[in-house]
Amino acid sequence: EPRIARDAVLVDYRLEAVSIEHLDEFYSRVGYPERIEPGLIAHIGGVIDDEETVYLSVWRSKDEALESWQAKRSDIEAVLADAPREAQVTRRSSDVHRLYVSDGLAEFREGIAGGEPDCIGFVIDLPDVEVDAYDLICERMNFPEDWPDGLVLHVAGRVGDFLRVRGADAQLPEA
Repeated sequence: EPRIARDAVLVDYRLEAVSIEHLDEFYSRVGYPERIEPGLIAHIGGVIDDEETVYLSVWRSKDEALESWQAKRSDIEAVLADAPREAQVTRRSSDVHRLYVSDGLAEFREGIAGGEPDCIGFVIDLPDVEVDAYDLICERMNFPEDWPDGLVLHVAGRVGDFLRVRGADAQLPEA
């Protein structure tokens, strides 16, 4: 049975002209995923159209998210210094409307730190959809009561003019 996390915040990052190699360098600098900060609930990243790296972090609170951003600022700038001139990072944070975390997320987190589990992340942007309409969609799908097998995270919140829904479906490594 998934749990609802209250007072969480989602932080959406867009990295233009920043490659996966640059992102890997950043992760190495900050020791991720071996050192996961206590306030970090989840982190989902990927590439759109081979041009834009995107990731979303879900934090227990706005304060923890902002502290992390400020602490990593110099590492971000160092990585950007090695990237093409047009490289930039855009950061937007917003309140979470829905956040469901399965009990399996703790196992998944340990799996990430220990290796490379199979995982599929998804992003759905719903332009001009209000949260009431999204709630109705979830109700009609009987979500989260009918929690899909393998789903470890579901988060939805406003990002600009649209409702962004992200999730992760994980296949944990065999012990």
